[in-house]
Amino acid sequence: APAEGWRVGAVQVLVGSTLEEEATAAEYDVLLAFHSPYGFDSVNATLRRVAKVLSPLGGSIRVATFDSMANAFDQASYPNVDKYHQDAELVLLTGVGDSRKLHAYKGKPTLKMLLPFLKKRSPAVRGGWQQVKSAIADDNAELSAAKAKAKSEAAAEAAALAELVRSATATEVCCDGDGGVMKKVLREGEGATPLVGSSVVAHYTGRLRQEEGEASADMQGPIFDSSRERGQPFNFKLGLGQVIAGWDRGFASMRKGERALLIVSHEYGYGEAGSPPKIPAKATLEFDVELIDFTHEKAEL
Repeated sequence: APAEGWRVGAVQVLVGSTLEEEATAAEYDVLLAFHSPYGFDSVNATLRRVAKVLSPLGGSIRVATFDSMANAFDQASYPNVDKYHQDAELVLLTGVGDSRKLHAYKGKPTLKMLLPFLKKRSPAVRGGWQQVKSAIADDNAELSAAKAKAKSEAAAEAAALAELVRSATATEVCCDGDGGVMKKVLREGEGATPLVGSSVVAHYTGRLRQEEGEASADMQGPIFDSSRERGQPFNFKLGLGQVIAGWDRGFASMRKGERALLIVSHEYGYGEAGSPPKIPAKATLEFDVELIDFTHEKAEL
């Protein structure tokens, strides 16, 4: 990443040409994270929160990051930092000139752990601790409000989805009338359907179908897997046995943008044995699926 100028409440990105002036020999305290380009998202999110709650202190302490894989640095100034480290390594610089000190942080990179470390070793944080505490309270209140809003929106979305499922008509998509793969269209798609060999991009939520006596209740069973919860769409090639047969048959009937509920009997799912421990023997499954995109390719032989 390119170098960035410092802003109150933000994390500054340092590079080789700015590290000395903006951190090593600076005249303010700096919480500095040496990191690799990979696996840094969680720590960086924590650093953004730290910078936010330290914002009442102005420029007396700053939070910065340094990609030590992409940039050279003077290891004599940072003797405890390995250029080829895997996990982020955090240090705090305090003092001015010959009194400049380096404090290595050895705890977990969480807000709860970092703030006491900063309070103990940073004069800027210690002197403005009451302001920091007030900022923490405000930040926690914002997070609580955001979580409550997200929960409310999720509940509304779930209720709307349940109504779509209730009102949709189940149709058979294959299988010579045996009812092995049924589909309820929840949102219509557009264009053509994918062909055998197409590369499919999809979201899904898989549930065990809830049986109530002789009847079945849609979308009431426990979730056993979800690409939506992971925040990462699922990719596969259609019709080549990379997924269960119920998916190969169900997605072959869908159009781009379509969302549907697939009800898959065990014959087209995980068979008589199931897939322990999450999927029991002879389990009927439900998949809330969305065909995000696909590209046509020739089938692999």
